[in-house]
Amino acid sequence: MRRVAMILLTLILLIVPASCVVINEPSFSFKVSPWLTDLKISNNGTFAACCNGRTLVKFDVNGIKWKRGMRASCLDIRGNYLVVGAGRNVYLYDGNKLLWRKNVGATVLSVSVSPNGRVAVGCSKKIVVLDRNGKVLVSVDAKGDVCRVGISECGCLVGAEDMLGRIYILRECTGCGSKFCQKGWSWSYVNGWYYGVHTRLESPYPYLLCVSDGKVTVSGGEFREVLTFNEYGYLVAVYRVEGLPVSMSAGDGLLAVGCDNGRLYVFENGRTLWKINMLFGPVHVAVSENGKFVAASSGKKLVVFDRNGKILWIYDNFDDVISFVGISDGGRVVAGTESGYVYAFKSKVKPLAEFEFTPENPTVGEKVKFIAKGTGEKYVWDFGDGKRIETDRSVVEHVYDKAGTYRVTLTVISDTVNSTSKTIVVKPKPRPEPKTTTTPEPTPTKQSKASFFPKIPGFKLLAVLFAIVLSLAIRKR
Repeated sequence: MRRVAMILLTLILLIVPASCVVINEPSFSFKVSPWLTDLKISNNGTFAACCNGRTLVKFDVNGIKWKRGMRASCLDIRGNYLVVGAGRNVYLYDGNKLLWRKNVGATVLSVSVSPNGRVAVGCSKKIVVLDRNGKVLVSVDAKGDVCRVGISECGCLVGAEDMLGRIYILRECTGCGSKFCQKGWSWSYVNGWYYGVHTRLESPYPYLLCVSDGKVTVSGGEFREVLTFNEYGYLVAVYRVEGLPVSMSAGDGLLAVGCDNGRLYVFENGRTLWKINMLFGPVHVAVSENGKFVAASSGKKLVVFDRNGKILWIYDNFDDVISFVGISDGGRVVAGTESGYVYAFKSKVKPLAEFEFTPENPTVGEKVKFIAKGTGEKYVWDFGDGKRIETDRSVVEHVYDKAGTYRVTLTVISDTVNSTSKTIVVKPKPRPEPKTTTTPEPTPTKQSKASFFPKIPGFKLLAVLFAIVLSLAIRKR
């Protein structure tokens, strides 16, 4: 059954645009000369950036925001952070603000940034990790030029590969500094980080690498396989593919691999979720960080799938072969061609308008947290009590002043709009129990035993002495 589904997908790709599949159109495009060296889009879809060794361009789906003249050759985006490698320098931007520029002492070949602003840099025979303030956390030497580097969501796991096929894992640890001993790895401890080198992939080819879900996945060269290692260097998954992998991306448990022969593979939890032959040459692929979308190019055709392989939209009117693809959590896409053209696409998918709230049974005056599950540019919350807010945050809090039943409506705004509603019952504050004052019972007084001695001061002592004298007198008789 799965094989039949894959054949149908292939047929759809062959007959598009004659089929009923949705055809998307770029919201705008522009040209960078003479060619493109890197292109990325943020997971929230609010901006993208590209570079060509001369210029850095920041843009969104509506147009170019700014340009910077610099020798930018590589970049990465996560949230509001944009990291750029230019010559020996690394630049970190937060939105439009430049946080810092750092000379790392070697030519920068690859960069990666985490959501908390940590930066991993692959250089000529060196790997450097910096924090949000530009402080060097660790720097280690590599055997070859580090052409691929990735950093985890928390910023404490870094994976890298050099041009000689060696794999590197750097893991921050506050432990005692003991070494690991996995087969094929050489481990050491440097400045609070475990540092491991694996030489299994010895072959002079640039390799593919991605870091996601606390794992480092590598592929490339003459091996028709994809390898996933955990943070300790253990090999946890091996994926076999037909063809030479030329592109790889991961997000939320999903791993996509594009091959030189037009084959696209999507894996989940160690198994093949779906695959398709896109027919026309090398496949460049991107997975959204939330794992909901897969964008893949083949020749001059771009296809966006959902997590399960359903085609959402297609565009096939590019000027040249596509060499770069990126996709956001909301389904926005950027693509770049070999000739230097950059295209931006708005999403053709309604944003997910689902939410939950806690506590489930709030009372008057209690804070209620509302959590939107989908991704959008704006969230409009109508709390049903006459109060309404519009924000870019997916989590908000609200307090109800009166008890009752309210209908809460969330509207998620992205390239399209979607809404949903839920009912919340707010209970009155529990009445405090009245304080009852109890009168303590009187403590009974001890009743003294009745005595035949009259209550005369000193009478008891005189009576005792008289008894002693009388007994002595009787004994003498």
